[in-house]
Amino acid sequence: MPPEQRRLFETAGTPEGEEVVRALDERCDVYALGVVLQEMVERLTGEPIERANFPCLAEVVARCRAANPAERY
Repeated sequence: MPPEQRRLFETAGTPEGEEVVRALDERCDVYALGVVLQEMVERLTGEPIERANFPCLAEVVARCRAANPAERY
């Protein structure tokens, strides 16, 4: 789950939660895509994506899964 969505669940029903709702956008989907890609590679290769023979894909996944939404694609 993207960090901003987790924060939304933690702050639901509070004034801060209203601000978080406005901050959610398509970058949450980019985060989810990164999770799916990482899981796929790790299950197919049996290794963490960083050690699998896909350095470019590892960079894409890392950028998709950035904690800061502004750092994602």
